[in-house]
Amino acid sequence: MKIRMKFFSIIGLLCASFPAFGIESKAKQAFLIDMTTNTVLFEKNANENMFPSSMTKMMTLYLLFERLHSGALKLTDTFRVSKKAWKTGGSKMFVQEGTYVDVENLVRGIATVSGNDACIVVTEGLFGSDEAGAVEMTKKARELGMRDTVFKNSTGLPDPEHITTSFDLAILGRRLIEDFPEFYHYVGEREFTYNGIKQKNRNESLSSNLVGVSIDGIKTGRTDLAGYGITLSAKEKDRRLLLVVNGYKTMKERTQDAEYLIKWGLREFDVYRFFRAGNIVTDAQVWLGNHPTVPLVTQEDVAITLPRNVYSRVKLEVIYTGPVEIPIQKGQKIGELIISAPNFLPKTVDLFAAHDVQKAPFFKRIPAAIYYLIWGKN
Repeated sequence: MKIRMKFFSIIGLLCASFPAFGIESKAKQAFLIDMTTNTVLFEKNANENMFPSSMTKMMTLYLLFERLHSGALKLTDTFRVSKKAWKTGGSKMFVQEGTYVDVENLVRGIATVSGNDACIVVTEGLFGSDEAGAVEMTKKARELGMRDTVFKNSTGLPDPEHITTSFDLAILGRRLIEDFPEFYHYVGEREFTYNGIKQKNRNESLSSNLVGVSIDGIKTGRTDLAGYGITLSAKEKDRRLLLVVNGYKTMKERTQDAEYLIKWGLREFDVYRFFRAGNIVTDAQVWLGNHPTVPLVTQEDVAITLPRNVYSRVKLEVIYTGPVEIPIQKGQKIGELIISAPNFLPKTVDLFAAHDVQKAPFFKRIPAAIYYLIWGKN
């Protein structure tokens, strides 16, 4: 039989509908996620095609970091600057034709000052041409789950077929943070000097005075077609929010609105932790075992992000088919924990046996068998 065990959280958890209808954004496209629990806090046209402009360079960096991480490339390796790279317009790190630039400076030139010339040097060095690099970038996008993204270049310079979505860029931003923590710090550098020219990072939010909040990346973008956009990452204690916004009219509008959305997400929501991996959630009844019950545990930390404005409305429910028949092996899936709340998509977590349970000795099975004859197994 299906056994349901309902109980309220004993930690006074908060819950309410996500009040997205209580907030506005001037962005044409927006996507805000709490990376701690993978919870979407706000979205606006998140799957609408848009031009990524220089946020494209997150993928250029991803492919570069991938090779550095694997050891196929070193920060001290150098690439030659072609005439095409030197002549590329827009934002530049000011490399010189015919010179050799080390990979670390190219990383900084892309991450900090959004150098289009640096991107061309990288794709030519890695793939032979920027066109071939764009093919590899699109291929990697599909591998990462970015289904609506097509890259036509490594820079984000205008091309009508060079498109993405705010949802896809959030996937890329997250993977950049999680896959390459040893290189992620480059996107947070506030200035960069190369060839005697000092330039500031175009991400003005890196100098934000948000109390207790660390904004550490990732990439801005701007073209006439796309407007102003940014992929922004912010940490507060052990929480990290990731925001992608695009389509602003001015840099000031982008900075103010993006920081507002970050502050709103941190203020109105919090992360609530129910169980650590390995914690006992409950005990399940066992049929004819050498233990009458078996503890059920999670194999992952169980936490959710919820609004702060309504208390004591979160419900926890354990469901399993029981009494559970023997033999039971440690790690065997027994049931599920379902966490639900008003206007919240329920979260389901698998529950597993904490230890083995074998058949009980014969003399201990007799009372249970008699009970079964009279009342049935249920």
